[in-house]
Amino acid sequence: MTSWSTTHGLTMNSSVTVGFHWARLMDEKNTHLFKPLAEVKKDLEAAGIPPDKTIIY
Repeated sequence: MTSWSTTHGLTMNSSVTVGFHWARLMDEKNTHLFKPLAEVKKDLEAAGIPPDKTIIY
């Protein structure tokens, strides 16, 4: 069964909601730089965010 919820007047399908903090995109040694793109893609896919999906922030 699909679960729907309303937050701030927006209706969303919570069964496909994935939390991914933006700081996970940053280089560990220099947080002013992004990680290499290949590593970011790997981290996003590992978190359940495939490249064919739209990211809403």
